[in-house]
Amino acid sequence: MRYRLEVLSPIHIGNGLEISPMEYVVDDSGFYRVDMDSLFRDKDFNIDDFIKNTELDSFYLGEFYGGIAKRHKRYVLEVSDSAKNSMRVRKNEVREFIKTGDGVYIPGSSIKGAIRTAFLWSLLNDESDIRYDAERYIRSILSRKIKKPDRRFVDNEIEKNVFGRDPTHDFFKALKISDTNILPYNSLNIDDVHILTTRRYGYGWKNFNIILETLDVGRVFNIDISMDRYFMKESFSNSFVESLEDLNVICNEFSRDFIDYELEFFNEYNTDKGLDNIIKFYEDLKNEKGVLLHISWGSGWHGMTVSRIFDEDIIWGLRKLYNLGRRRNPPDFLKPFPKTRKLVFDNGKPIYPLGWIKLEEME
Repeated sequence: MRYRLEVLSPIHIGNGLEISPMEYVVDDSGFYRVDMDSLFRDKDFNIDDFIKNTELDSFYLGEFYGGIAKRHKRYVLEVSDSAKNSMRVRKNEVREFIKTGDGVYIPGSSIKGAIRTAFLWSLLNDESDIRYDAERYIRSILSRKIKKPDRRFVDNEIEKNVFGRDPTHDFFKALKISDTNILPYNSLNIDDVHILTTRRYGYGWKNFNIILETLDVGRVFNIDISMDRYFMKESFSNSFVESLEDLNVICNEFSRDFIDYELEFFNEYNTDKGLDNIIKFYEDLKNEKGVLLHISWGSGWHGMTVSRIFDEDIIWGLRKLYNLGRRRNPPDFLKPFPKTRKLVFDNGKPIYPLGWIKLEEME
């Protein structure tokens, strides 16, 4: 089945690299990613002078060589005013989006991971025996009956119990998701992300920001999703899912539960009306048709895990064991958790959460 994928809020899927201030120029016309090899071959470019200037603190290419550097652009992106102002003052590094030689795309693995999380949430919510086994496993960690795993892998054993003990028997092998088609580099935007944190009274912002290459809102891709339902039946005795339609329902149930949770969070802390844009986004999101998914960087603890399913004492136990959301001053652990949100800024205000897409079947 072919789906139309629409970007509803900025998406960042990183490749693990950062673009340093000595590799870009930003001005009112946009963000210029510079081909440094090409620049160095330019006979008008003084390499010795460049090397000398790079020894200065907070060196920024555009401050010294903006004109000549822009002639050697790899690509040019639109940049938000908030990101532009920050990059001129702070000389931020820019977290790079995953790319091919021809453009940008969304990996099928990012979509599959979001669907897998939704499915795990649904099973833990609806299947008491699966939930019981998961809670028993977590309690055995909290009571130190088994060795404390790295916090990134706490849910591994839970997933094995649900999806299969090893990759050969993983239930989700039956779900086939392609990478999307490739769009040109100018499908990206440069965005400024700030981190909201709750305080004893109200909220505030971390004293640093993050600059990202993001897929721009409104960009549209195509993606193919198929499922071998016979393999799924053989691999999962309850035959919980027999069609893509079932998976679509599960994804939306999970997403709408998450949306309600976020609306409750932002409404509680919106005492100064500074979060109105985020609240409106989520209220509008509830009315979207199609399959909603929250993917990739910025989706957070509740987006990438199923912690909301478990009893409060389990969450508190995990927080204390792994120092999750710990404060420097008493009380050590505040509700709610998580206490931070990554939000896209512009014109001095948060305007989007990260990571939301919509899938619609194509005829």
